[in-house]
Amino acid sequence: GNDGEGSGNCKPCEAAECYDIKYGQSYVPEDWNAWMEGLKEKVGVTTYDYEYGKGPTEMDSEGSVPYKERAGYAINVDKSLYYSYQLYKECAQQYNVYAMKASDNNYYPYGASFMEWLMDGKRVDFEKIENDIVAIPQSFQIEKTSYTPTEGYVSVIEWFKYPNFSEKKRYTYKVRQREGIWKIYDYNVVNLGTE
Repeated sequence: GNDGEGSGNCKPCEAAECYDIKYGQSYVPEDWNAWMEGLKEKVGVTTYDYEYGKGPTEMDSEGSVPYKERAGYAINVDKSLYYSYQLYKECAQQYNVYAMKASDNNYYPYGASFMEWLMDGKRVDFEKIENDIVAIPQSFQIEKTSYTPTEGYVSVIEWFKYPNFSEKKRYTYKVRQREGIWKIYDYNVVNLGTE
C-alpha cells in the first residue's frame, strides 16, 4: 500500500498498479538505456515469492517492502520490460525484428514510450517484412525426388543468407500434376541449424 507519506509498506502485487506505487502513474524514464542498466542488478534478485493470489494481505506483513526502500527493488513491470528488452536484443542478433506500438496508452505512458525506444525511430516497413517472409534461398540441393504419374514429392536442402549467418532448412514439397502442370499443394520445413 502507499499512503503517500512513505510510512506504509508495499505488499507484493501482480498488477500494473505496482508501477504507481514505485514510480507514479505518469513516470516515463528519460533515458531508457540508463534505466535498463540500473535494473541489471535488481532483476536477478528474488525478493519474495508468492503463489498468485496468496500473497500477504496486510500492508505491514513480513513479505512487504518498506515504502522508503521501494526504489531498491525490481517490480513486476520492471522485470517485464527488462526481460522483453533482453529477448528483443537477442532475437535481433539473428533475425530481422520489428517493434510496433499499438497505440498511445494514456493511463500508463511508459508502455508507449518503451515501444518507441525499441523502434529506435524506425517505422515498420511491411514491404521489407514481406521480402523477409518470401525469402529466396541463396542456394539449394535436391536430395530426393519420388513421383507417380499424378503425384510426388521433392526433398530439397535450402540455404538462406542473412547479414550475420546462413540458415539451412530441409523443405519437402508435395506435388500434383493437373492438366500437364505440376503444382505444389503442400510442404513442410525442418530447420537444420545455422552455419
